[in-house]
Amino acid sequence: MNRGWKDLSNGDLVAAAVKSGFECLLTRDQLFGESASRSLKRFPDFALVIVKLPQVHWQQYVESFVRAWNAGPIQPIRGTVTHWP
Repeated sequence: MNRGWKDLSNGDLVAAAVKSGFECLLTRDQLFGESASRSLKRFPDFALVIVKLPQVHWQQYVESFVRAWNAGPIQPIRGTVTHWP
């Protein structure tokens, strides 16, 4: 599904996600997390999760994600930025 969010700035992306009913956003982009975290003051019920798994080929990434999830699933905390795993 294309929501037309590709060109939104970080803060606008968080606002659009909240407006659409999302409660959490996962990203691998550390800079996005830092920038978008300022939006949490406006949306304290929203959570950001920075996924810190290394960038590898898709199949390896999925396998590493599953291993990390089994060791400790993502547990977003409203109003904060969580780094996982």
